[in-house]
Amino acid sequence: MAANCTLAPGDVLQVDAPPSLGCSKLFFIECLPWDGVRGQSVQALGNGLRRCLDLCVQHQLGSVAFPVIGPGIVLKYPLREAIQVLTENIRQFGLSAFAGSLSTIHIVIKPGYPYSEECYHDVYKYLSSNMNQGGQAIFRSLTSDLDDITKTVGGGAKLQLVFGDITNEKTDAVVNTTDFTNFRKDGVCKDILTVAGPEVEAQLKAVPVPQLLPVQPLLSVPTPQLSTLRTTSTSQQSVFLFLGLSRKNIDEAMTKLKDLYQAQCSNHTFTKEELAGLTSEDMEDLKQLVKDQGLYMQKDQSGQGSLTVSGLKDGVNQVMQMIHASLHGSLRREVRVREEEDLYTRVAWCILGHNSNWERLPKTANHKLENKDIAGGIVDAQGIQWKVDQQRTEATRGMIWSRQTAKLKRLVNLPDFTLPLYWDNMADGEVLKVVVLQPSSAEYHTVKEAFKRTVTKTVMKIERLQNVHLRRVYEAQKKHISDKNSQEGGAGEKLLYHGTTEGSCDSIIKTGFNRRFAGQNATSYGHGTYFAVRASYSARPTYSRPTADGTQLMFVVRVLTGIYTLGQSDMKVPPPRSFLQPHDRYDSVVDRIENPSMYVVFHDNQAYPDYLITFK
Repeated sequence: MAANCTLAPGDVLQVDAPPSLGCSKLFFIECLPWDGVRGQSVQALGNGLRRCLDLCVQHQLGSVAFPVIGPGIVLKYPLREAIQVLTENIRQFGLSAFAGSLSTIHIVIKPGYPYSEECYHDVYKYLSSNMNQGGQAIFRSLTSDLDDITKTVGGGAKLQLVFGDITNEKTDAVVNTTDFTNFRKDGVCKDILTVAGPEVEAQLKAVPVPQLLPVQPLLSVPTPQLSTLRTTSTSQQSVFLFLGLSRKNIDEAMTKLKDLYQAQCSNHTFTKEELAGLTSEDMEDLKQLVKDQGLYMQKDQSGQGSLTVSGLKDGVNQVMQMIHASLHGSLRREVRVREEEDLYTRVAWCILGHNSNWERLPKTANHKLENKDIAGGIVDAQGIQWKVDQQRTEATRGMIWSRQTAKLKRLVNLPDFTLPLYWDNMADGEVLKVVVLQPSSAEYHTVKEAFKRTVTKTVMKIERLQNVHLRRVYEAQKKHISDKNSQEGGAGEKLLYHGTTEGSCDSIIKTGFNRRFAGQNATSYGHGTYFAVRASYSARPTYSRPTADGTQLMFVVRVLTGIYTLGQSDMKVPPPRSFLQPHDRYDSVVDRIENPSMYVVFHDNQAYPDYLITFK
């Protein structure tokens, strides 16, 4: 239809597409807002859709793209009614076998709208039930892109369901709809006009559209004399006054009015399962929508937990769309939570805290960093917001004049072992890694400072020892002692010192401490492995035997001291804590109960060599 002609509902305006769009023609259907299944809106939309397909044949176009017309904020169709009108008209077109040059029909669904995924699945359902001529779809998870579906309709034209942006379509024609008044409200119309530019919008504004006069609340009672109906509205209630010459006429008018009203009403019952996914905010929004639309909401009294909403169809449909959108949002949140939890077991993103200790980031921040979804920043375990520079693996907060920067790092856990947060990442299959600490690092400074409290010699090098096998069994022993002593102080983990020789050093790094070598230096408190509280004790040449160049070696060791008692030289295991329970033994022994300076353990897995200090 030419741009200077008056459009009626169901008519189609043709516009040449600008170069900014990939199509050559734009078809705009003049539609009516939803007025029920048997109303004029469905008929107008169906006429417009068929007219668009006929125009494609007349102009010998090879392809056309349709959005799902109707469920936007202007026309307000129920989603499934809009889908049924579209798919049914395409099906009827296919049955006519007059496809001509038209070989491809696209139904385009844009991601990101509240009803996008529901729309995708519903369209596929209608296509599957009505067009049984091949085609299939393999569905992945909700969080991944949905697959395209291709089916064949009569006459040889292929119908393709596409999950994407209609403004990117390269078909010969693109179909759209507008009421030629609210150009910037409807989602798809707005998208197309934004890309098409002001010239196309100007053509639409120039189209004369007949104005619908408001309907007056007047009902004629069929009598020879004039009869009127007057209404007043207060608090969503209407009062009707009927005037007529006989009771029969008034009763008939009342019955007719009730029938007309009931035809525009509907109700829908939501099950307990449907309502379970709604948040408290969703319920407040639902109550407000029910109030705004003048609906009636009734809870089930039988204990099944259902909820029934009644009133005008338009309002009930809006409630249905709102609840369905909320349920899809709830489902997405559930999927996201499961993804976050799964990722959290495999990957650990950490931030270097102000106390120079690595801190694990919460699950949501962990998921954002892993998926590079960092435009909005991340929130740490203390609730502090950070901006992220992922190329530099840094996080920043504060203003320019008071900016704080913190390092980030990513650890990949093994299937049966979680890497300690202060470790570096390890390659696949790597079970031992010796990391030389940088003298400028906070970790180096912490280890050196503790050592230098009692030793005046010069630190030459500090190495962190990452032995997966040793750490795994150490952590298992730590849990055992912690559980056993849950009411009495737990595992009692301490950082202690152990001097070593060049010959023994490599063996300890690879296989850990071995109590069978007890007695090489002393067994004053039992035949176990000895660890000193003060580095100066282990730094003695007796224990840290100097090499040819005068350097010495000392381990900083994580030791599970647990519950201890006084050691004796003949002990090969700790003594029982009670004669009544001979199997419940102490975890370690000491040189003195008050303020011990030496701990002795008799289980090899109770000590883990954490760092190796080379000094001179």
